Amino acid sequence: MQSSSSKSRAVSAIVLAGGKSSRMETDKALLQIEGEYLIQRIVRQLKAHFSEIIVTTGETRRYTDLLDVPVLEDKIKNCGPMGGLYTGLQAATNEYSFVTACDMPFLNPALVEFLIAQIDGTADVIVPEVGGVRCVTRAIYGKRCLSTIEKLVGQRRLSLQALVDTAPAWVISESELHKIDPNSSSFMGFNIIEEWKEVRRRIERYSNRE
Repeated sequence: MQSSSSKSRAVSAIVLAGGKSSRMETDKALLQIEGEYLIQRIVRQLKAHFSEIIVTTGETRRYTDLLDVPVLEDKIKNCGPMGGLYTGLQAATNEYSFVTACDMPFLNPALVEFLIAQIDGTADVIVPEVGGVRCVTRAIYGKRCLSTIEKLVGQRRLSLQALVDTAPAWVISESELHKIDPNSSSFMGFNIIEEWKEVRRRIERYSNRE
């Protein structure tokens, strides 16, 4: 679905693809589904909503031969997703960015529109909460987070949860999210092979209904 309203709001998209996939024992971004790599699928989905997409890939620059969007290595090394977020926010030309992990293949257009609609300049982070957990890799972050990240890195507090705890944040309740995504599929990721198999089954079921 082409979303002109999202693009008119001038929001960037950042894909965090720097994980080591240690529990999967293979690069999650390079798993294949329906003839394309997962990282390609996610970037393709985002193109329907965003005119600027940035992929951050950790300490080394990867996937450049697979993607036609900017691919950046982390400017702050050895900081996990925090380093990727910092790199993406610094490179983004827009004040706010929709941030997603590379292992979350279900993108609900209505959810994207809803999160972007919450931007009013008062919060540096807009983060959904599902099952009592704030989904920090399916959220909106503003450039004002950059200075907060620098402080947290100096304190070696490197989790995105620490950023949400520290920066002015607006947490979207699960009851609000269920109106848009009743099955919470937008927040489904995977870390082990059994979870990946379930993701593939869901994708294939969805494709067969189209």
